[in-house]
Amino acid sequence: MPQAWSSQDNDDPGDIDSWMVWRNRQLSLGPEADAVARDLWNRGTWGGVDVQAPNSSDLTAIGLATLNGTGTYPSTAPDNEGDNDYGAPYPSAAAGSAGQGGTFDPPESGHSVQQGPSPAGIQTSDPVARPSSGAAGPWVSEFDVIGHRENQPSHPGILDGLNHNPVVRGLAGGAGYAIGVPAGVLRGGWHTLEGIGHGLNFVGSLFFPQGRAAAWNDAQTATHDALQYGRSVLTDPHRLARDAASAAKAANRSLNPFATPIPDTASGAFGHELGIGANDGETATTIAGLFTAPEVFGGIKAASTFEATREANVAKFMAQGFDEPTARYLSKPYEGQGDHAFISKSQNAILGYKTPLLKNVPIPDWIKDSPFNVSKPRGLSQGDFYEYHFGVDPQYYGGNLPDHLNGGRGWSGNRLGLERYDVPGRIWARIPSIWKDYDTGVALGNALRQVPQDSPETPQ
Repeated sequence: MPQAWSSQDNDDPGDIDSWMVWRNRQLSLGPEADAVARDLWNRGTWGGVDVQAPNSSDLTAIGLATLNGTGTYPSTAPDNEGDNDYGAPYPSAAAGSAGQGGTFDPPESGHSVQQGPSPAGIQTSDPVARPSSGAAGPWVSEFDVIGHRENQPSHPGILDGLNHNPVVRGLAGGAGYAIGVPAGVLRGGWHTLEGIGHGLNFVGSLFFPQGRAAAWNDAQTATHDALQYGRSVLTDPHRLARDAASAAKAANRSLNPFATPIPDTASGAFGHELGIGANDGETATTIAGLFTAPEVFGGIKAASTFEATREANVAKFMAQGFDEPTARYLSKPYEGQGDHAFISKSQNAILGYKTPLLKNVPIPDWIKDSPFNVSKPRGLSQGDFYEYHFGVDPQYYGGNLPDHLNGGRGWSGNRLGLERYDVPGRIWARIPSIWKDYDTGVALGNALRQVPQDSPETPQ
């Protein structure tokens, strides 16, 4: 067990009070001393300095010695782990890392004492009387410290140096953002599932009297809140502008990579930009869903009413100059593979733009022919798809027709006088349906997440 501090006069209450002040101060410095010692340990590891700390208390003693710089540290810690206090020995190796230190045996004590050097930059004073100089018990003067080390040269290790390197920090931030954007898109899908769960839970609750009562109460509360807000805006017309500015400011902090201070370490910058990238990815997906929703629902309707509108489609193609047999062929449902939107089937273009080096990339056919790369809008006839393909693909000019149709000539967009989409319209139109379905689902899912949930006592 550690030896308690003793004074020359055990009956002197002043010595006991002084010891209590010292002890309380010593305990309060423990966490800071541990942190300082771990820093020294890490620097010693990377700098090749042998810092010996066989006992956990040794690290604390090293930290106390560094904070103090002038104290002596009687050894009371056992050779193995056990009960000890912050008066553990200050290892000579640690002293050697800052300067030369020695040991001596104080009078009336069987404990060895380490005396460390006084590092530069340590400011000390004597605000509290120390225990008697003849005391054999452990004492340190860390309560004398009123300042921390200043202007002490730093010797960071390789990893620490890279972590603080501005170039590495910038690259780490960029990587974090690049990873965060697709992660945010996927997070939007998870929130969609949550939203669907919320919606189903809400609809299910309506089958129970308690659920209907809760839904009615929520509707009344929402209406009341909206009316109250409207009244407050009428009373203070500037409130709407303030609230809008506040919301815009919060959105800017959440979505703008440069709106908040970037941490000064590479690891911190990576985490900072990762979170903002995820926010941007999910927000962009949700906003896109607001635009894809009409197209998705329109495609579903067109597919479901295809037969009912087929005669109108035949009339449209005959108006373009085709004979009736050809018009009826063009009005049949499109059953082809679709348009290879992002990566062309011949693997020589991206989004219709020639990319010669792409042929050297080993891309499996199952990726090129997957729904994630092939665009095939719903509810299109054969002739409708020809028109769509001509509009979105700069390399497509026409399609084949059976030899007995259209006088043996194929379908040609130029002959019909069709125009191609502009670049933004082309990119948007070529997005495969599966991506637009996903965006629409994320937007709806986030809306459903706002649906009030049942109280715990409402039957599920």
